[in-house]
Amino acid sequence: MKHDHPNDPVEKWLREDASQGLPDAGFTERVMAALPPAQAARSRAWKPLLILGSTGMGVLLAITCAPAATAMMQGVADLYSFRGVTPAVLGLGAAILAAAVGGAILAAED
Repeated sequence: MKHDHPNDPVEKWLREDASQGLPDAGFTERVMAALPPAQAARSRAWKPLLILGSTGMGVLLAITCAPAATAMMQGVADLYSFRGVTPAVLGLGAAILAAAVGGAILAAED
């Protein structure tokens, strides 16, 4: 919650006081000089690739580790045997699309 009262004399006094530096006899400069140099931030380019790759691997594991009687496995079998677009194939595609969209959303977040 933000309370901004520019006409309040106490707030004006506090803002003026906060804008003044504190004398520290060079303490801040000595501490900053003693710290190790900042390391370069890791490249952010790998994050989306890792998330999307993990999503893809998760989908593959879900498909291959599913029990044999599930609709996902039937969808894979239908695709493998070129039976066309069956309800099982549509369900498999929807599951893969949902996982890919979720991965893309996670990859796009900061």
